[in-house]
Amino acid sequence: MNSKLNVQFCYDEKVKKRRRKVKFKKYYTAQVDESDCGVAALSMVLKYYKSKIPIARLRTLAKTSKEGTSIYGIIQAAKAYKLIGKAIRLKYDEFDKVQSYLPLIVHVIKNNSLQHYYVLNRITEKHVVLSDPDNDIGIIKKSREAFFKEWTGIAILFEKSQKYIPVTGTVPCQVYTLNNKN
Repeated sequence: MNSKLNVQFCYDEKVKKRRRKVKFKKYYTAQVDESDCGVAALSMVLKYYKSKIPIARLRTLAKTSKEGTSIYGIIQAAKAYKLIGKAIRLKYDEFDKVQSYLPLIVHVIKNNSLQHYYVLNRITEKHVVLSDPDNDIGIIKKSREAFFKEWTGIAILFEKSQKYIPVTGTVPCQVYTLNNKN
């Protein structure tokens, strides 16, 4: 499969302009409890790709525990819906190279102690626009400097696989035929 999720980055000016028009609010998903930020972030990415999956289903697929969701769990849950995820570690000077992959999930240490995920929606020269699954925060604009203080350098990039089909509801399901032998 030809995947653009490799070490090289592509940048397309048209993508940047299209991203400006995105209404981030319609993709927003709040976390249900402290451990749900990873699956709530994934829910937002899936909504961007026209899929609406309940957080409870994503929590199961990602094997979310009381401590939260691992990056591997997020990628596996995305894979269940034919969305290809790849975690990368970036240096700060490479940050702008992910522009064409937005929206993406970033891993942060919030308040110097809490591991957390944001959805990165937009990057400008001075700011970033983030969707924080914490409903008390929501969609915010932060200076790059403030964001870099929290960011661990890890980002999860996504793209649709060739078999991707938008899904709404609980789970893509198999159809079973019941034969009545009476």
